[in-house]
Amino acid sequence: MLFETIGLFLVERLYHFLPRWLERRMLPPARVQQEIDVDLRRLSPVNVSGGEVPSVNLWFEITNRSQIVITLDRLLLEVWFGQPTFRGAVLNRIEIQPRSTTKEAVYFWTPLDAQQVAQIKRYLDSGTPGNPVAITADISAYFVSRLGWLKVDRHLNETNVRRVGI
Repeated sequence: MLFETIGLFLVERLYHFLPRWLERRMLPPARVQQEIDVDLRRLSPVNVSGGEVPSVNLWFEITNRSQIVITLDRLLLEVWFGQPTFRGAVLNRIEIQPRSTTKEAVYFWTPLDAQQVAQIKRYLDSGTPGNPVAITADISAYFVSRLGWLKVDRHLNETNVRRVGI
């Protein structure tokens, strides 16, 4: 365990001094992309709220298991409540250190019109307590790193949808 930790530390330090072309050869961008996880957070990932301004909130968690610093440039999403309901983007730039998870919230909020509210309500009411319906989110996250641009696509399903006043 000690030798592995020392070895990883030395390899990480070596990456900082390598020329870019050699670094890309030793650490291919395709491998780094596989080491980035984009998912909905575990605690209340999706909230649907009614009221004067009906809205949907989604919270994401990004884990960087690679050995380099990455920066989230943008996160594009399409959310389905049974059918395509809305599209959106998170445009906040967030730096994520190697082998860590985002500490600040990657958060998306959008207001809903009357047709979207009716469609979401109809879809969520079609589930049963033992068999809740799942929403689907198609995510494309773009990251900037020393290796260049990285793109991570995910298809997420979530049954933990919190409803307030809808």
